[in-house]
Amino acid sequence: TFLNFGMFVPKEVDYWSWNARGNMATCNIAGFFSVAGGALGPSYNASLCVLLLAIVKYEKTDEYIRKKIEPFLHAVPLLVAFGAYISALVMGNINPLGRAGKTGTGMCSMVTVYSPPHCSGMEDGYVTEGLFDIPCRRGNVKAVIFTASFVRLIPPIVMITCLTMIY
Repeated sequence: TFLNFGMFVPKEVDYWSWNARGNMATCNIAGFFSVAGGALGPSYNASLCVLLLAIVKYEKTDEYIRKKIEPFLHAVPLLVAFGAYISALVMGNINPLGRAGKTGTGMCSMVTVYSPPHCSGMEDGYVTEGLFDIPCRRGNVKAVIFTASFVRLIPPIVMITCLTMIY
């Protein structure tokens, strides 16, 4: 999502984000890669720690790992990543990303509240007819905080626990 030079950002915010040529559908697609990729990395790292624990501490055979453990080592990270994305998509949290009221970053990701400069002083859900299609202050802050904390807290706890159990 970083190398598309802002092309997936909705074109209605081209005054705010350079090279914006997309719509909310393209923003949702780019947001998928951003959110799912951000969740897959830590989750797979935790899976590797569980695998290491099974091999080193519990001396499980390759066949046992392949049949009993490995399916879960792939399924859990994928479910976490897709769950995080679907949660963000349903709650309206996949939006163009900006920097504290300044220019847009040219990417779409999980954002607490969509608030570009044209939304300054506007009510939640306000849409300027004919100019903008995305409602101002779109998103759910609590959902983002829960999803982000779940994705960022659980994998390190699993990693620390597994690596501590090895020694």
